[in-house]
Amino acid sequence: MNPEQDFRFLIDSGNLILKPTFNCGELDQWTTLPPGLLVQDQPISAGAALIKLYDQLADEKTLPPLITSLAKQGTREEVTAQTCNQAAQSHHLGHMTNRFPLGPTQRTSTRAVLQLRQGQLAAINGPPGTGKTTLVQSLVASLWVKSALEGTEPPVIVACSTNNQAVTNVLDSLASASDTDQSSLARRWFDPDLDSLGLFFPAFSKVEASSQRLCALPGSPWQGLPAEMENTSYVETATERYLASARDHFGEPSIAEAQEVVDLLHEELKSEAQKLAKHLDAARELTDTRERYADVDLLATKTELQREIKARQREIDNRKRLASEVESEIDRLPLVEDMLSFLGPLKDRRDDRLLRPFINQSLERPALPNKGFREELRALCKHLLAGSEAKLAESEKKLMSLAGWDAAEASFHSAVELLAAALPSNRVGATNDEIIEQPRLIEHLLDMGPRRRLFQLAARYWEGRWLLEMEQILNEDPGRLQKQSRKMCLARFRRFAKITPLLVATLYRLPRVFDYFRGESCPLLEAIDWLIVDEAGQVCPEIGAAPFALAKRAVVIGDTWQIEPIWGIREAVDLGNMELAGFATEALESEGGMGLRPSQGSLMKMAQRSSRYTAEGREDGLWLREHRRSVPKIIEYCNQLVYRGQLEALRPPVDNHPFPAMGWAHVDSPSKLAGTSRLNAGHADAIADWLHDRRQELETFYGRKLAEIVGIVTPYRPQVDQIRKSLRARNLPVAYRGMGGIDVGTVHVFQGAERPVMLFSPTVTRKDPSGYFFDRGFNMLNVAVSRARDSFLVFGDMEIFNPKVATPSGLLAKHLFKRRRNELAGVLASPELAQLPRVERIDSHQVHHELLCQALETSRNRVLVVSPYLGKTLEADGLLDLFRQTTARGVHCTVAYCKDIGGFTQAKAPKWVKRLQQTGAVVHGLSRIHNKTLAVDSDWIVEGSFNWLSAVRDPSAATHRLEVSHLSRLPEAEDFIQRAWDEVESRRSKKNK
Repeated sequence: MNPEQDFRFLIDSGNLILKPTFNCGELDQWTTLPPGLLVQDQPISAGAALIKLYDQLADEKTLPPLITSLAKQGTREEVTAQTCNQAAQSHHLGHMTNRFPLGPTQRTSTRAVLQLRQGQLAAINGPPGTGKTTLVQSLVASLWVKSALEGTEPPVIVACSTNNQAVTNVLDSLASASDTDQSSLARRWFDPDLDSLGLFFPAFSKVEASSQRLCALPGSPWQGLPAEMENTSYVETATERYLASARDHFGEPSIAEAQEVVDLLHEELKSEAQKLAKHLDAARELTDTRERYADVDLLATKTELQREIKARQREIDNRKRLASEVESEIDRLPLVEDMLSFLGPLKDRRDDRLLRPFINQSLERPALPNKGFREELRALCKHLLAGSEAKLAESEKKLMSLAGWDAAEASFHSAVELLAAALPSNRVGATNDEIIEQPRLIEHLLDMGPRRRLFQLAARYWEGRWLLEMEQILNEDPGRLQKQSRKMCLARFRRFAKITPLLVATLYRLPRVFDYFRGESCPLLEAIDWLIVDEAGQVCPEIGAAPFALAKRAVVIGDTWQIEPIWGIREAVDLGNMELAGFATEALESEGGMGLRPSQGSLMKMAQRSSRYTAEGREDGLWLREHRRSVPKIIEYCNQLVYRGQLEALRPPVDNHPFPAMGWAHVDSPSKLAGTSRLNAGHADAIADWLHDRRQELETFYGRKLAEIVGIVTPYRPQVDQIRKSLRARNLPVAYRGMGGIDVGTVHVFQGAERPVMLFSPTVTRKDPSGYFFDRGFNMLNVAVSRARDSFLVFGDMEIFNPKVATPSGLLAKHLFKRRRNELAGVLASPELAQLPRVERIDSHQVHHELLCQALETSRNRVLVVSPYLGKTLEADGLLDLFRQTTARGVHCTVAYCKDIGGFTQAKAPKWVKRLQQTGAVVHGLSRIHNKTLAVDSDWIVEGSFNWLSAVRDPSAATHRLEVSHLSRLPEAEDFIQRAWDEVESRRSKKNK
C-alpha cells in the first residue's frame, strides 16, 4: 500500500465505526498535504497565576492572617439589629444608590462587616433578590466616606468572583448607581465621560470584548485607563474642569486651586457627617423616650408630676424650718437639763423640748444619745432636707423629660418632613407618618439623603486628591508611574482607588494584578484592604482561597443553594491527596469540613465556618432575608424548595399582568440526543412562536424592547442553540457574542441576572429516561425560577412534572398546576402536526365548536375527544345531545379528561362524567394529561390548546382566551390519529394496573 491508500483505509474504517454510532456523514473529501511540522499550541492555564501564588505562599515563613482565618473554624459573634445599630452606626456613613435604601438585614449585615478587624472575614448569605448589590454599594460608600473624613488614603477595595459574568454584573450595578440623579455632585467634576465607579482588570484576551471604558492592564507602562489619564495633558484639562465645576457648586468664582476645593469639600463632609449623627441621635433619643414611657398617659403624668413638685417644694420648706426650729431649741436648752441628761427624768424633758419640731411636722421621733445629741440632730435635719431635695430633682427631671418629649416629637417631625422633601422621589418604602411612628425608619431617609450626599462629596473630594497627587508626581518624578517596587505598586492602587472606589477582577486574574517586581514577580501580600467575593457559592475552595493572602479583611457573599462550583477534582483523587498530605480525613469528612474539600466544597462553605459574625439564631454567617425581586407567587416556590420559609417577600403582585406568575404550556414534541445532551426542536419552536405572537403585548405592557423583558433558560446546551435558531427564523433579536437581543442560556448564564419574564424549556419528555438533570439537586431550578421578576413560564411536556413526587420539579408542578388559569393560551401544542403539509390553523372558538359538532355528526366508526377539563359547555352547547345521537348511530365515542392536575381537582367532574356516560360515551379519567385532541375515524385530527368540553365560548367573558389548534387530514393524519388512541389506551392500562 502507498500512503494514499493507507489513508483511504483509515477513512473507510472511520466511516464504518462513526457513521452508525454518531449518525454523521462520510468523510469523502480530503487532500494529501506535503511533509511538514505539526506543533501543538500550549494554552496558558487560567489557574497558572493561582498555582504560582500557592508556590510563593509555600515559601513564606508566616502566612497572612486572613488566609489563616479562612482555613480554620471561626469564633463567631451573634449580632442583632440592636447591637449593630449602636456599635457600628458611626461607621455607616455612605450610600451609593438613589434607587432604594437598605433593608433591616442589609443594614445589620453592613454594620457588622464595618466592624471587621484585620485578619477577619464575614460570610453573608444572600438568597436571590435580597439586595446583595445594594449592600456592597453601601459598604464601599461607607469605607470611602470614612477615609475622606479622616483625611487618610482611600481603602483599596476589590470585588471578584470566578467568571467574567459575575464581575460584569458588579460593574453594571456601579454604572447604574446614580440612575436618576442629575445634580452637580452626582457627576464627575474632572471628567464627565467616566460613567462608572468600578475599575476593571480584564484578561488581555477579554479587553476587546469588554464594554467597560474603565479598565486597566498591568505592565510597564500600565495600559487602559491609567495610560489615558496619568499624563500632563489629561491632568491639566481635568483640573480646569474640576475647578469650573467647584466654582458652580460653591458659588465662589474666585476658586483657583484644587487644594482649596479639597479643603472646602472636607469641611462640607464634616458638616454633613455631624448632621447625620445629629439625626441618628434624635431618632435614638426619641425611641428611647417612647420606650421608657410606653405606658404613660402624657397629660395625666404631667399634671401628677407638677402636683408632686409643688408638694416636694413645700416639704423642703418644712425641712428647712425644722432645722431652724431644732437649732433654736438647742440654743434655749437649760444648762441643768444639758448637764444632768444622764438622769432619766431630765433626759426625757430635754428630748421632749428638742424633738417638738419633729412632732409638729408629723415626723417619726428619733432616739437621742446622752452625748453628741446636737451633732445627731443637725445631721438628721440635713439628711431629711437632702432627701427631699433629691426627690424634687427626680420629679423635675421626669417633668423635663416629658417636656423634652414634646419638643423631640416636634423636632423629629420637622426633620422627617425636611429630609423627605429634599429627596427627588420617595423610594424609602415608608411614609412620613410611618417614620414618625417608628423613628428607626428614619434610616431609610438618611440612606437616600445625607448618606448619599456624603458619598457624592467624598467622590468629588477624592477626585481633587487624585489631581493633587498626579500634579505632584508629574512635576517631581514622572518615572514613579512605571516603577514596580512594592511601595510604588501600593501607591498605584491607592491612586486608582481615588477615582474608582471598587477595583474588579476575576479570582484567576487577581494574582497577576496584585504583584510587584523584586528581581522576580512577587505577590503583594495584604495589599487589599477589603476583599469582596461575590457569587462565592460557585467558587471552588482551591480557586478562592489563595487570593485571601493578598488581603487584610474579606466579605464573602453567596448562596450555597444556587449554582454549585464546577469541581475539577474527583472525590477519590481528593481523598488520596489529603492522605498523601497527612490530613485527618475524618475531620474533613464532617459537615463543617466538607466545605474545604476541592471535590465538593466551595469558598462560601469555607467562609460560613470562619465568619466573624453570624445572624441571630444561625451558625453560617450573616443573612439577608428581605426579597424584593420576584412577586410572592414566584419566590414562594424557592422559599419552600430550599429556604424553609425564611425569605420575606416584599414585592406586591403586578396588577393586570397579561400572564400568570407561574405559568405553563404543554408542548407535545419528542427530544433528540445531541451527543451526550439533548435538544427539542418542537419546544424551541413553540417558545419562538409564542414570543412572536405576544411580542407587541409584552412590549406595550412594559414599555420596553422584548430583549429587555424576556430571558430563556434551559438545562441543556444544545437546546440553547436550537432556541436561538428558532428565534432567528421568526426575526426575533437574539443575544449572541456581544450582539444585543434576547438572552438564551443555561442557568449558569443567568446566575446573578434577572428578567421580568423568564421562559423555561425543560427539553426532555415523559418518553425520555427518568431522573432528569434538573432534579439531581435543588440548585438548578432554584436559580431558574428566581431569575423571574413577574412571570415564570414553562414550555414543554408537562407530564414530566409530577406533583406527587418529592423532587424539585415535583414541587414546581404543585405551583404551576395550583390554578387552572396558570395554563397559557395560544401555544403551539403539537409542533410536528403543525409542520405537516396542508395543515390548517384554527384560532377561532366558533370554528373549534363547529369542528367538534362536525366530528360527532359525520363520524362513521369512532371519535376521540381528549379534553383535560369538563364543564358546563357540555350542556350549554347541546353537546350531550350530539354525543347521544352519535352513539345511537353505533359510533364509538371516547372522552378522556384529567382527573387531577397538581393541587387542582375538578370538583364537578363526576357530574359531567355521569352525564356523558348516560349518552353512551366511554369516559376515562386519567392523571396528568395536558394535550387537547379531537380525532375522527382515521380521517382527520385536531391538536392544540383548545379545551373541547370546557372552553368558554363568550368572547366578552373574563376567562375567554385565544386558543390555537392545527387540523390535519388524510393521508398525513393517520399516524397521528393512531398515536392519540394508543396514548389514551396506554394510560388507561397503567391506571388499571
